[in-house]
Amino acid sequence: MLKKIIVGLLVGFISGMFSSGGGLLLIPAYMYIFGTNEKEARATTVFCILPMVIVTAIFYSKGNYINWRIGILCAIGGIIGTKFNHSSNKLLSFVLAFASGLMIAIVCFDLLPEAFNLSTLPTVFLGIILGIILMMICDMLVDKKFNSSKNLKSKKNT
Repeated sequence: MLKKIIVGLLVGFISGMFSSGGGLLLIPAYMYIFGTNEKEARATTVFCILPMVIVTAIFYSKGNYINWRIGILCAIGGIIGTKFNHSSNKLLSFVLAFASGLMIAIVCFDLLPEAFNLSTLPTVFLGIILGIILMMICDMLVDKKFNSSKNLKSKKNT
């Protein structure tokens, strides 16, 4: 129980400090710390993030920061997209590659110049290097978990 509270506090703190999505941290935490499978980790993460998203949306709405037209159109697209959850791996790979490229473009063209204005050059580069290292570690952990799950399934079938 204490471990779950600590993970929640850490993820909430990091998400608040860096305006990142909590799912980026919660899904690996559920899989590696609590031993859940990927689908259960994603579902639990959505359930945990929902109250925070609602409260945050209320604050943004009061500050008149929400672009309702874009938000509603994206929500409709997301709802439609969930109906295609049995799509092919090629389509999924394409969508994930496109989304990754889009996120990298946003970082390069929007967030990095702002970071250079707010901080010193060494601090920005340290943040970039730490981010790259963290993503490499996450990639190795996910790959290890995915391959160990495949190995366990193949052993059960034999």
